[in-house]
Amino acid sequence: KADDLGGSWRDNVYPGLTVDIPCLTYSFSFHQNPDWSRIYAPRAEILDYCRDVTDHFGVRSHLRFAATVVESRFDADTHLWHTRLGDGNSYVSRYVIGATGYLSVPRWPDFDGIDRFEGKALHTSNWDNDYDLTGKRVAFIGTGATGIQLIPEIADRGVEALHVFQRTPVWVLPKLDAAIPPAVQSTFRRLPGMMRLTRFLLASVLDLVLIRVFVNYRQVHVPQAEPLDLLCQGTHLARSEEHTSELQSH
Repeated sequence: KADDLGGSWRDNVYPGLTVDIPCLTYSFSFHQNPDWSRIYAPRAEILDYCRDVTDHFGVRSHLRFAATVVESRFDADTHLWHTRLGDGNSYVSRYVIGATGYLSVPRWPDFDGIDRFEGKALHTSNWDNDYDLTGKRVAFIGTGATGIQLIPEIADRGVEALHVFQRTPVWVLPKLDAAIPPAVQSTFRRLPGMMRLTRFLLASVLDLVLIRVFVNYRQVHVPQAEPLDLLCQGTHLARSEEHTSELQSH
């Protein structure tokens, strides 16, 4: 549908956007990148990696951009799919794979008072980097993966006040991020086997953690989480149902 590849890494441009797992594991095992700048690579590097993979393996010539699918119909007699695009072109295929992304269309929350809000409203999937938040009173709704990345960035931009509203408290763990030294990058380039071994070890640790936490989460004892506002000074956590009137005033 878009005019270039990249998906969420192309469309999302909010401050602080990075990959949420070590970048060595957020990449194909058969096409590793020795030049990641950080353990958790920023958006621009992930997008460049996606484009590099596409060009390296000759996939781009098989992509059709600016193509909006309006209908895809299965013919039970011929066992074929008939797909029609917005420009009138049609295609016949044996298989159709849906990979549109269920978060590709921004959705604004529907709560009382949002239509009367007179300030600037920003959505993380359509962020306006030209808008200056310095000296502003900001209300941030949500503490999911995007919020965890963006809230500290906003707190560091000289806002007058930052209020964070969440429905369900989340666990917050330290992000063990660091720049990858040039010596390590050089080693990965000269010794690809070392990079593959590092990736294998990282992936193994992550898999063990995920299995332990998500499959057996009822048996895991997690210590009391620290409040999110300890991570970014000036941030106030509050349950939205207890502070609706405060949100409307901001």
